[in-house]
Amino acid sequence: CRFQNTRSKSDRVLFGTNTSAMALPKIDLEERKVVFDSIQVREYPIILGDNPSCSDDGAPPLTIDWSYQHVEFYTVNEFESLR
Repeated sequence: CRFQNTRSKSDRVLFGTNTSAMALPKIDLEERKVVFDSIQVREYPIILGDNPSCSDDGAPPLTIDWSYQHVEFYTVNEFESLR
């Protein structure tokens, strides 16, 4: 991801209280936005885990492995069209 900075166009903001609202000068602050330009999708194998709380129902605990098997790269638009 990457960051983009934009300037606010408004020069005043209303500040509300229980008794009244007063106009305060707005400080020209930079707004920050996050922009995503690519997505990495990884496939992990499912392996036998070691979670002791799963043994109560008799089913073996499952988890994903630390190493991934396959990776794909997409733009955000490509990924959204595949969903």
